[in-house]
Amino acid sequence: MDYLGLFALGGFVGAVATYGLQFIKDYAAFWKALTVILSSALSGAVVVFLDRFTHVDKALGSYSVGLLIALMWAYTGPAVENMRSTNRTIRLLGIGHIAACVLASLIVAALFLPPAFRDVLSVK
Repeated sequence: MDYLGLFALGGFVGAVATYGLQFIKDYAAFWKALTVILSSALSGAVVVFLDRFTHVDKALGSYSVGLLIALMWAYTGPAVENMRSTNRTIRLLGIGHIAACVLASLIVAALFLPPAFRDVLSVK
């Protein structure tokens, strides 16, 4: 369950940070987005404390995987726009991005869901 929980935390923080950073257009918007950046950094510190007190050292990598998957899915809008392009190379780039998102998500599900199900089924 540690893998899935830290992956979900990483995905949530990654989505919030990515969507927040997309709104930076000028210096004033940067100060507003700074809160998003700080919350991402501080949630990373929470993972370190979590390791200290609950011994989830094997699952710590799943937090960064969650950040990466959230970043990939956050940019599917531009990928869909690329798929509508008349330029073949740009269209293939958009299709490749969507395919990579789906493939990465399936790999993550195959890696993180079985341990979570084993943990849930072994609880007495």
